[in-house]
Amino acid sequence: MDEKKTGFKFHMRFADINRISDLIESMAKHFEDLNIPAKISYELQLVLEEAVSNILIHGYGRKPGFLEIGFDYENEIVKITLEDKAKPFNLLSAPKPDMSCPPEEREIGGLGVHLIKELTDKIIYEYSDGKNILTLIKSTGEKKL
Repeated sequence: MDEKKTGFKFHMRFADINRISDLIESMAKHFEDLNIPAKISYELQLVLEEAVSNILIHGYGRKPGFLEIGFDYENEIVKITLEDKAKPFNLLSAPKPDMSCPPEEREIGGLGVHLIKELTDKIIYEYSDGKNILTLIKSTGEKKL
């Protein structure tokens, strides 16, 4: 049965990066209400925190900026879409960090993007009408993408 379980959008204008925790707590509650497995919920929270942090810190330089987050959950597939008007950034083209050397010798940066790539099943990026549109997709069940 093709039944849409839920969908919603957040419209935000961040002035304080510390408000990310409020967003993550809200999403965690929605994931719990939808019976999304705890492990998947935790991974999605990490991914969302990294993606939003990157937009606010690197995209907007810690200044207030537009961010819309859409969430859809259908047929055991979670789709989170982030739209922002920050400078263009395609995380799919970001280089993979060198994981072969000890952490203290690694260059700073890139681990958050690596985490996002590792914890999602599919990532779609486009830049359209002055907006970055990042879609993060993850299966919560047996269905593989």
